[in-house]
This record gives sequence, C-alpha cells and structure tokens, in this order.
Amino acid sequence: MRPDRLFPSAITVHNVTQDGPPDEMGDPTEETTDTTYARAGSVWQVQRSDETGNTDVQSEEWKGALRRDLAAVVSGGDRIEVEGMTFEVEGPPWPARNPRTGRIEFLELTLRRTT
Repeated sequence: MRPDRLFPSAITVHNVTQDGPPDEMGDPTEETTDTTYARAGSVWQVQRSDETGNTDVQSEEWKGALRRDLAAVVSGGDRIEVEGMTFEVEGPPWPARNPRTGRIEFLELTLRRTT
C-alpha cells in the first residue's frame, strides 16, 4: 500500500507560541504561525458519549495521524485544521514505530475539537 493513501487530507498546522505583545495585564499574548501541508494526515472520532438527566454532558475523543516527516513541526498546544474542523493537540505527538524495523511510520495525535 502506498503511504500517501493513509494521509488523504491537507492539514493546516497552527503553531502556537506565547510571544505576542503583552496584554493589558502585562502577560504575553498568543501568536500563531500557519503552514498548510498537502496529503499530510487524517483525523477520526474515537468516542462520543451523551448522558441525559438533569444536565446534558457530551464528550468526544479524537485521534489524528500525520506523516512522520512532520515530527518537528507539531507539538502539544498547537492546533491543526482538517476539512474545516479545528483541533487542539493535547500533549506531544506519539511516534508510532514499526515493531519489525523500529522505523517511525507515522505520528499519532490526541486531539480536542475546538470548532
């Protein structure tokens, strides 16, 4: 199987830093740098739950996979945009290794949907 078939979607990476000009309280503000990569990854929903009762609680769990060459590009706290949805990367990407060769095959992400 061709590896590019595993990563059909274009991914926009929003690298987030706290290097912006200070706000009114003197704290640095968020600054982002955006880069789009063609055929770079995919995102899927792992779990969704709705609880009914006095309050409605909805939780979602999302995972993502990115090409291995993007290891130095994405880190925890960054955001990625895929097919009109935006996700925050929770924690560092996990390098999924081939157990036979030890080679990194792709990066797995734990995501939280923000829009």
